Amino acid sequence: MNYAAVLAGLPDAVIAVDATLRIVFWNAAAEALTGRSARRAEGRLAKEVLPPGSSVVSRLAETLAAGESRAEADAVLETVDGRALPVSVVTAPLFTTEGRLEGAVAVVRDLSRVHQLEREVRRGATLAAAGRMAVGLAHEIRNPLGAIRGAVQLLARELAGRPDAARLCEYTDVMLREVDRVNRLLEALLDLGRPVELRRAPLNVHLLLERVLLLHDEAVRARRVSVVRRYDPSLPAILGDEDRLLQVFHNLVRNALDAL
Repeated sequence: MNYAAVLAGLPDAVIAVDATLRIVFWNAAAEALTGRSARRAEGRLAKEVLPPGSSVVSRLAETLAAGESRAEADAVLETVDGRALPVSVVTAPLFTTEGRLEGAVAVVRDLSRVHQLEREVRRGATLAAAGRMAVGLAHEIRNPLGAIRGAVQLLARELAGRPDAARLCEYTDVMLREVDRVNRLLEALLDLGRPVELRRAPLNVHLLLERVLLLHDEAVRARRVSVVRRYDPSLPAILGDEDRLLQVFHNLVRNALDAL
C-alpha cells in the first residue's frame, strides 16, 4: 500500500518533519489550510514556514524531544492571509525499524465548522429561553386583558343612556376590538414555532383605516395635524387578514406621526 498517497488524500492537514524539524511531507489539506504550497514548504525548517510561536511547531518540537505524542485541542493556526483559524493539533513520533527516532508527524484539523455549530447551538438555546420567557409574558398579559374587557363592557352599558352615547360607544367598541386583537396576537405568540396561518376574509379597507385613525385621534390632535381622507368608493372588498392589516396600518400611522 502506498501510505504516502493515503496521507496525501486525508481531509486533515498532515505535516511530517525530520529530527531537525525540517519539513519532509506537506499534504494537500495542509496547503488548503495554511495557504502555503508543498513546493514552498517541503525542505524548509518548520519555523520558517509556519508563524513564530505556532502550536504545530511547538508540539512537533516537544514530540521530538520526548519521543512521545502531544495533543492540543484548542490551538490557533495563522494562515498566509492573516486569518487565525481554530484548530486541533495531534503529534506523534516517527521511528525507524531499528527504533531510532527519525522525525515526527502532526495532524492538524480545522475546527472552524465545529465552532460555528457550537455558536449556533448556543444561539438556539438563547432563542429557546427567549421563547419560554415570551410565552410566560403572554400568559401574564392575557390575565388582565379579561378584566379590561369586562370593564369596557360595563362602561359601555353605563354610557348607553347618555345623549352622546353613540359617539362615546364608538370608542368603547374600538377598545373592545383592540382588546380582542391583542388577545389574538398573544395566541399567535403562544403558537411560536407553528406555521403562520393567515385568516383571510373579505374586508373593507376604508373601515379598517377608520378604526386605526380613531385610535390615533388624540395623537393627531396633539400634533395639530389634519388627516385628509381620499377614499375611492369604487374600491371593492379585499381579501386579507384583518389583524395583520390593522397592525400594518397602525405602524404606518404611528411612524407618520412620529416623523412630524
